[in-house]
Amino acid sequence: GTLGSSVRATAWAETGMTAHTPSQPAGNLNASPHGLFRRLRREIRHLWMALSPHLRRERNRWVRRDGVAFLGALGIVPGDAVVDFGCGWGAYSLPAARLVGERGLVISVDVNVHVLSRLRRRAAAEGLPNIHAVSDLDAAKSLLEARPCQAVLLYDVLHFMDTGERERLYAAFRGVLDAAGRLSIHPKHVNGDQPARFLQDSTVEDIIREVANAGFHLADRKTARLWHDHGQTQGTVLTFCPAATGPGERLPAPAHAETDNVCTPSEGRRA
Repeated sequence: GTLGSSVRATAWAETGMTAHTPSQPAGNLNASPHGLFRRLRREIRHLWMALSPHLRRERNRWVRRDGVAFLGALGIVPGDAVVDFGCGWGAYSLPAARLVGERGLVISVDVNVHVLSRLRRRAAAEGLPNIHAVSDLDAAKSLLEARPCQAVLLYDVLHFMDTGERERLYAAFRGVLDAAGRLSIHPKHVNGDQPARFLQDSTVEDIIREVANAGFHLADRKTARLWHDHGQTQGTVLTFCPAATGPGERLPAPAHAETDNVCTPSEGRRA
């Protein structure tokens, strides 16, 4: 299927990307008492963060310096096209836009129109016109029709999807990634790391195996300082590249990955 139809059953809301069922359209998410309470809690959190000088400084330091360095260490370079799937307020989209520059493109995908509106305002205020915030994967796909995609970010989002949905998501992004592209995953909420939802019984090795079976190979596994919730913390980062073999060959997960990212950039990408 297409990038848009492959994960149509899955959607997220608020900055934490709280999942809702396919029968509950995103536009009606706040209609129930539970939805109203969730939105109120989200607004209080945003107000608290806006009024906290420390949190503002921490967020600005990440967006303007530390996050740029983090993404650069993944191999993202000026001129790249990056998809931030489940972008929330833009913890990775904003530094990615600074890194890829005016020749690059950042596609920020989130079902929640409220967080997308905030992201667009923040991008405009910071002079980052290369961010395109969209609410569905069909829109993301249309933006990639004229150029290859060098990086896809799946950070703290997989636990909202069951195994079938995750497999369809990997397959969809394998179809749009450049041959030298990168699929970068922060597999938060697996067993042993605040387990939650669909990943509570899964390990990092399980995630590696299912991504490998979707036609990728693990290029790098490391612990890095990244952004989660309201600040920087240590977390696992997995970097995959499209494998020469096709999906569905049930590849075994490697016990240990190399410490160096072996995805070879396309000729001239680092010029």
